[in-house]
Amino acid sequence: MFTFLLAGAFVARSSEFCAQKDGLVICVEPKGVVSVGDLIPSEKSILFMDVFLLRIKNLSTYTVTIRPEDFYCTTLSGRALVVDKPLYDKIQWPGKLESYDLVPLEEIERFIFFPASKDYIRTIIHRVPPVVEVRLY
Repeated sequence: MFTFLLAGAFVARSSEFCAQKDGLVICVEPKGVVSVGDLIPSEKSILFMDVFLLRIKNLSTYTVTIRPEDFYCTTLSGRALVVDKPLYDKIQWPGKLESYDLVPLEEIERFIFFPASKDYIRTIIHRVPPVVEVRLY
């Protein structure tokens, strides 16, 4: 596996797309599509969700609160997809992103889920300061 340095203190994996701003580094690794029924056992829906593994590191000197509802994604056609909080809260998946206070120099890896789109997802954006936009291609 190839890696590259980002910000001199962070090593990105070859399977990740990364971006940073003001010391917050966010790397995204697409993991595919899964049915809502696989995420929420009681759900009998035929809907699907796109799954992404987020690796987030705080290289700043202050604590950053990370919350799933602070992320959204855009498709190639420019459509925005947000985290559906009531649906997201029902998801039972080990390592699902929950609200988390990321202290300086701490790193976490968590999964995030967006409604599946017929169009490719182009970017994932952390929309609160520091705003970080990760381009997937």
